[in-house]
Amino acid sequence: MLIPGLESKFPALKTLENRPTNLPTQPTPLIGRQRELEQAGSLLRRNDVRLLTLTGPGGTGKTRLALQLAAEVLDDFPDGVFFVNLAAIVDSDLLVPTIAQTLAVRELAAEPLAERLGDYLAARRLLLLLDNFEQLLAGVASLAALLSAARDVKLLVTSRAPLHLAAEHEFPVPPLDLPDVEHLPQPEAVALFVERARAIRPDFAVTNANAPAVAEICVRLDGLPLAIELAAAQLRALSPQALLRHLEQRLKLLTGGARDAPSRQRTLRATIDWSYALLDEAEQRLFSRLSVFAGGWDLEAAEGVCDFDGALGIEVLDGITALLDTSLIREEHDRRGEARYSMLESIHEYAREKLEGSGQAQAVQHRHAEYFIALAEHGERTLTGEETPISDEAVERARDELPNLKAALGWAFDTGDLNLALHLVASAWWAWTMSGRQTEGRALFVRALDATTHLETTDRARALYGLGTVELQQGNLSRAGDLAEQALDLFRRHNDWMGVFRALSGAARLAGDMQDVQRARRLSEEATKIADERGNDYFRGEARLARALIEDLAGSHERAMALAEEGVALLRHSGVPRQRLDLQLANIAWYALQQGDVTRAKAALEDYFGGPSRKDSIRTAVAHGNRGLVAAYEDDREAAASHFGEALALGREMGARPIIEEALHGLAAVAAMDGDAERAVRLWAAGEGLREATGVPLSEPLQFIAERYMRRAETQLSDEARTGAQAQGNSMTMEEAIEDALAVPDQPGSPPD
Repeated sequence: MLIPGLESKFPALKTLENRPTNLPTQPTPLIGRQRELEQAGSLLRRNDVRLLTLTGPGGTGKTRLALQLAAEVLDDFPDGVFFVNLAAIVDSDLLVPTIAQTLAVRELAAEPLAERLGDYLAARRLLLLLDNFEQLLAGVASLAALLSAARDVKLLVTSRAPLHLAAEHEFPVPPLDLPDVEHLPQPEAVALFVERARAIRPDFAVTNANAPAVAEICVRLDGLPLAIELAAAQLRALSPQALLRHLEQRLKLLTGGARDAPSRQRTLRATIDWSYALLDEAEQRLFSRLSVFAGGWDLEAAEGVCDFDGALGIEVLDGITALLDTSLIREEHDRRGEARYSMLESIHEYAREKLEGSGQAQAVQHRHAEYFIALAEHGERTLTGEETPISDEAVERARDELPNLKAALGWAFDTGDLNLALHLVASAWWAWTMSGRQTEGRALFVRALDATTHLETTDRARALYGLGTVELQQGNLSRAGDLAEQALDLFRRHNDWMGVFRALSGAARLAGDMQDVQRARRLSEEATKIADERGNDYFRGEARLARALIEDLAGSHERAMALAEEGVALLRHSGVPRQRLDLQLANIAWYALQQGDVTRAKAALEDYFGGPSRKDSIRTAVAHGNRGLVAAYEDDREAAASHFGEALALGREMGARPIIEEALHGLAAVAAMDGDAERAVRLWAAGEGLREATGVPLSEPLQFIAERYMRRAETQLSDEARTGAQAQGNSMTMEEAIEDALAVPDQPGSPPD
């Protein structure tokens, strides 16, 4: 039965389809909070409120309220609303990289990430929801800088403590409204209890017999959402009346806590204590050991870490099931569809205290570090072809496990185990370089290397190689070259042929980028000799693909094509996953275009786009750019506009200047096809500005576009009009040029003859 006056329907999150957003869809409706939503929403919509902080102790529902609030103001922010999860971040230096990662703002050479992020936000009107900020209070200056740089950006923050910035408006989140025990119905706390109870027992109803007990439970739990959810989970085994008896006993036993702690926090601790006491000894042991994980864990990791001594006393899966039943952990699914588990923050802190008090914290932490070192080493071996079958699983897991890798590395530093820290960095360098977190990775690599200058091991060589890879990705070619040389010297001294092969290939690519073709060829030929003598088909294929890049840089496009096709054939024979071949197919298309072989380029790109594998942004952007060039060769205006537009949009997300530059040139050609000569000249000039800043010569495909389309467009304009259009393009910022290129002209002119 329903109690008269008790709400039975509740508003769901506002649809998230009309604006750019990554707000997660919530599995259950928000119970109550209408007053808080109206008050906080009114504040957030005020022009003078740039920073709104929802404060309160753990368990008050700050995150859930903030997500609902963000969804309800979505239409007020044309450039979107974005959720930034800071729960796993404890180093304030990682605040800016984490925000940038969420917004897909990529690093650019010679431009600090903070400035890049500020420039990106300055051109947008959006809302950032920064969740769990309390452990990053040392980084509030970064938020002040972002607010100063981006006048149309607002911040919605959840934190246990205020930020104390001049722009801040604090909004304390209260507990849910409590019922009057003498007079049901009352809304929010009881409504939440009923909703969660029905998730456990669909036939649950508030009746005249159990209504007083339900109301008393909500009162005893101070209306804290987390406490109410934990209590409702026990209705699998207990009636509300029995639950109240247990709750009353536990609260009497566990009242108090620190005298200076907020009363609601003491009650939350009592609630978790009570749930913890319902576990048997083995379940309690597992619960405390699971607190070693950061950012969550899967079943395999829990089994590998938590029963390190064989004395857990329970099957890990059975224990996790018990913890799920008592709501002490929660389940979600990763990108592979596999179950992944985590704890709410307050519960995680409680579990960590239990682990510290058990006397086993150091042993569990050491096993955690060993487990993730082994995971990283396996990933490295499969990525580099040392171990077969070659798999992309390690790449897929990199983003999920970075918080655990960082936690293990932090523990190694904190305990002074520098050998372990270097070993972890040496094993996991790929996780940072392949996850787009170069700034974070660079800081960790430098810290580990600086602390272990006395070590001349292969771990040091691998860490030097990883740091060199980051420097290359950031455009610091000279520094990357020095690191590659240091790594190569150490690998040679230890007779590590796979390390020598890897370092030679990297040094050859660097020499080619620095226009030292002779040295690049010498190094790549040495790497090829090692691969042919000691490696398998994977190494032989990689060696030829590396040489193909060198030959292309040297202008030997036909030789580059032959080497690339030979390399791809060897990789196919070695059994690499399809995703690992995609970039090479896009490169083959490029080599073919450099020779003007459109048919060959088109075939390679059809192979690329026809593949079933999941493709990352950088490869997809390169392939779209190359497909746009094919369309330009074929005078296919629609295909050129579509593919260059896709490449430009992806390049914008990543901040990839070379991709943006090529797409601007391509869309200039599209404008010329439309007969809009002035726009064509303007976009071409904007693209040239980006290209000249990098010092890269105009490629042969773009030279073809210049001759076929741009020369004719220029002749359609007077000298004055042409000069004016070029000046406009030269004066544009990159963002202005992108907006211009993606805009659809109202009235395109007639195509040129």
